Amino acid sequence: MTINYTLIDKRSESSKIKELIHDLRSKQYAFSIVPENLIHMNNGIKYYYVEASRNDSKMIINAYGTQADELFSEVHK
Repeated sequence: MTINYTLIDKRSESSKIKELIHDLRSKQYAFSIVPENLIHMNNGIKYYYVEASRNDSKMIINAYGTQADELFSEVHK
C-alpha cells in the first residue's frame, strides 16, 4: 500500500512537518528515498519529497515552497 501526502505552503497555517516526521520515526518508518538537494521547478517554486517505508507500507511526502525547506531540514537532522 502506498500513501501520498502533498504539503503546500499556505502561509496562514502552521506547519505540521515536524510532527509528521517525528510520528513516522516513532512508528519505525525508514526514509528510503531522501534526495540530497531541494529541487527548483521551472516556475521558481521549491519542491522536495521523501519516501518513508515500513514492512509493506510506503508513504511519499511531497512539499512545496517553505514547506519544502522545512521537510528538507527535518529529514536531514
